[in-house]
Amino acid sequence: MQHNKVGDVLVAQGNLPEALKSYQTGLAIADRLAKADPGNAGWQRDLSVSYDKVGDVLVRQGNLPEALKSYQASLAIRDRLSKADPGNAGWQRDLSVSYAKLADAYRKAGVADVDGRGVCAVDLNHGWRVGRIAR
Repeated sequence: MQHNKVGDVLVAQGNLPEALKSYQTGLAIADRLAKADPGNAGWQRDLSVSYDKVGDVLVRQGNLPEALKSYQASLAIRDRLSKADPGNAGWQRDLSVSYAKLADAYRKAGVADVDGRGVCAVDLNHGWRVGRIAR
């Protein structure tokens, strides 16, 4: 997605407002494509990546509530993809990335128990481990 590549350049230049606009434009396009063909796993994944890109900028801007919404939307897509094809290592990896991004955003927001399900993440020398809180 070209808008994501433009957004990546703008992030590298430190222009977060314009990067967010570019990512949101890409998200709108990806959303239309994914809705036009819900069975197209590639377009579904592209949509999840767009949600992550938007979330990443929102975190950097300090807008954690909106970043969490974006990451949760990405997680929902990746969860569906990984359940539809449990043997696909790429979908499983994407799902783990979604959990790590959510955990990091929740940590920055001061939340230890992610959305009441007991999911947490621990930064072990910059390598995330995501798991369940023992209850």
